[in-house]
Amino acid sequence: MNRNRSHWARLAPTSRSTDIETGLRASVHDPLWLLSRQWQLAEFRGADAGTPVDVSVTTERDPFTAVHLHGDGAAGAADSVPYDGGPLEPLIEREPVVTEGGSPSGRLAAEAGTRFRRLLMETGYGEYTPEDFPAALHLEAPPEAMESADRRYFRVMDGRALDGRAIYAALEDACPNLDAVTAEADASTDPWTNASVEKLPLPTGGSATDSYQEAALEFARWYLTLYDEPNAETGSAWRPTRLEYDASVTTGAGETAGAFDVSAYPGGRLDRDDFVPVEETDSSSASGGSSGGTTSGSEVDSNDSQSETPGDGSAETGGSDDESVTITETVSGWPTQINFPGMPNRRWWEFSDSSLAFTDLSADGVGLATVMILDYAVEFGADWYRLPLEMPVGSYVRVIDCTVTDTFGIELTAGPVDDDWRCFRSELPAHDEPGLLLPPTLSNVTSSDPVEEVAFGRDEMANLVFGLERVVEGPTGDPVDRTEFLAPELEIESVQMAADPDREYVTFDNPGEDTLDVSGHVVRAVYADGDGDTDSSEETVTDVFAFGDLTIGPGDSITLFSGTAPTEADLSAGMSAPVWRDADALDVYALEGASADDSDGSQDDGAEDDPLGPVDGRLIRRKLLQSPDADGAYRLATSVPPYWFPFTMDHDPADPPTVANPDVPYRLRQALLLDADSLDAPLSAIPRPEGQILDPDPSTLPASVEDVDAEDQPFWLYEEEVTRSGCEVSRRYQLARWTDGSTHLWVGRQATNGAGELASGLRFDILDDIGKPDR
Repeated sequence: MNRNRSHWARLAPTSRSTDIETGLRASVHDPLWLLSRQWQLAEFRGADAGTPVDVSVTTERDPFTAVHLHGDGAAGAADSVPYDGGPLEPLIEREPVVTEGGSPSGRLAAEAGTRFRRLLMETGYGEYTPEDFPAALHLEAPPEAMESADRRYFRVMDGRALDGRAIYAALEDACPNLDAVTAEADASTDPWTNASVEKLPLPTGGSATDSYQEAALEFARWYLTLYDEPNAETGSAWRPTRLEYDASVTTGAGETAGAFDVSAYPGGRLDRDDFVPVEETDSSSASGGSSGGTTSGSEVDSNDSQSETPGDGSAETGGSDDESVTITETVSGWPTQINFPGMPNRRWWEFSDSSLAFTDLSADGVGLATVMILDYAVEFGADWYRLPLEMPVGSYVRVIDCTVTDTFGIELTAGPVDDDWRCFRSELPAHDEPGLLLPPTLSNVTSSDPVEEVAFGRDEMANLVFGLERVVEGPTGDPVDRTEFLAPELEIESVQMAADPDREYVTFDNPGEDTLDVSGHVVRAVYADGDGDTDSSEETVTDVFAFGDLTIGPGDSITLFSGTAPTEADLSAGMSAPVWRDADALDVYALEGASADDSDGSQDDGAEDDPLGPVDGRLIRRKLLQSPDADGAYRLATSVPPYWFPFTMDHDPADPPTVANPDVPYRLRQALLLDADSLDAPLSAIPRPEGQILDPDPSTLPASVEDVDAEDQPFWLYEEEVTRSGCEVSRRYQLARWTDGSTHLWVGRQATNGAGELASGLRFDILDDIGKPDR
């Protein structure tokens, strides 16, 4: 190259021949160098000299035979459900909805009534309207308070739709063997042999013809199969005292029976790690759980629903076709090599896949397990093969023999891994070989919004545990937010005092979201009589006014004048003298056992048989009309929202502490809330839970108190179930489709972690500073 000037020359290869055979040989100038390079990379070790070309796998599988429900009210082996091939979640979580023990919503009842009329039309019996049926079969609005959406629905549907619940109840009452007939096993039985025609839900003037019987039977079958529901004999897997499900499954029968425990299941979705094998199995009353297993030498892959079908190979089936015994199968096929991104290629001159570059992975911050897996994948990733086996879900599968034939015709028997390196492998005492459990669980479930939701938490200031019933299922089936819904109640808005009774009045209002019926309410004036020198004082009570047939709409108010009312919309007590100017308090009583017509306006003499006294009446509101002569206002207690329900610390009545055993754990026992709104109310007027979580079915509760009927057993929780972070329990409607195309609809619960501690503000013996005017 010249120092002053630069020159460039382009070098391009020129093919002297059109033959590419020489280039494809990939020959090297020095073969000895290539041999040395292969020796350096341990290519001459010959550890993988033989390639598997045929694998014969013999398996044994035990089908699922039963699901056992171990709720608090379970009766042992009596709560066993034979496994019929469906998913496990509905079997474990399901609750009564439309059958006995359930409470179908008004919307569902109206839809069921519409379907009954449609079936009558399709079978040719006739086309009828709801007015053609007796009034007892019509949908009626429930008596409880409802929010605006539910109230509008029943205002439209009340008396204009048939009640499907009443129709099915009438069919069940008329046909004693209806439940047995609706089952496919007894479909040939005639349900109308001993039927009472007069009890059938017939239209007015109708008769039980063949077309009517066909429609009625079809309606009963549809009604019973609409939801996945338990029957009276199977019980429930829900444990109210633990806020979780407890169940087990059994596989096989006789000496090969195994059990897997599904305890502490919070609801939602089952997975393999929810199943724990039981070491000691009792075939009569097993409790168990699950896990899975893997084998070494020849990998067997399966999933929750269906495994891959071998591309080639044959299957030999042995054993019996009875699904309650062990089934043996032998499968032969050509194994295929396992592939994964970034896997090193077996051929020397083949470029590796660049989708995953191991050289780009840094060891900084990477765990030792990750580094070991990467090292193992690079060095031995090409040594693994797979033979897919198709096994049905709902079974426990074991590989009892795996014979591998390589390219040299050598047959080797591969056994299970003996060390602790295992995943989803379970061992049962009835079998010598480990196995893999294929639980029939769901992968996708469509859930509704919570129709009921309760938050449990600790209130350290009040030294109580509270259950907040935030959401409950409304009468139409829609969720009702109790934190926003205001129940109708009578409030004293204002009291106007005057010397003229025609100008003196009291205004009452209803801040709730539903109409309030004040029939049977009595307004009373209280006059305190005491000289202050003694501890005793007397009260003179005057009955001022008794409400007649009167309702107050949501957000509306009414005015009661002591004298003559100025308008017809107002109420008049008819007094000739002012009442509230000299009274000390205004009381409103709700009569119990006496109507408003029983009030004659006479003064209360305190007799026990007074129909307006505390014996038959309940004080619902009191308003003080005279300012107390004190620096502070005393309050016995503060108010807590009506959807807060307390749990107190108490010992289990069935296991009280003794001298020999004083360290008995405490329980959280549900109690009544005594706050400012309920201290002077009778027990029947104190708020109770409206949902099923805080008011469980007595049949699901343990018999903890002796000499107490099952209906009156108290609801209590284990103290450790409500931690400082609390917990939340919800109920939802769930829909899923199984592998055979069947649809499953059920109601289940799910427990999750809470949001921390609570603060109810409940306090007792409070003196509030009312202040004094400046002098």
